Amino acid sequence: MTDRSISPCPFCGCESSVKIPYPGTDRVVECSDCHASGPQKRTAGEAVTAWNASADSLASLEFILNHEDPSMAVEALKIEMEEASS
Repeated sequence: MTDRSISPCPFCGCESSVKIPYPGTDRVVECSDCHASGPQKRTAGEAVTAWNASADSLASLEFILNHEDPSMAVEALKIEMEEASS
């Protein structure tokens, strides 16, 4: 499978796992509770990367939308992303 950790579901917060919908098909990360799924990818690692990117994007969007001053929230996220990439 993969040794990368999978982010919790961005919709319900439950644990997720890599699934192979049908034998011989691509891999996909699917929430075990609400069954939200990420994009289908050729490998489990690619599926996890795509899922985690989606989860991170949704969490960032939620942070911005719930912040009293969205423009300041955007700036805070930019700084956080710059620090994470260095």
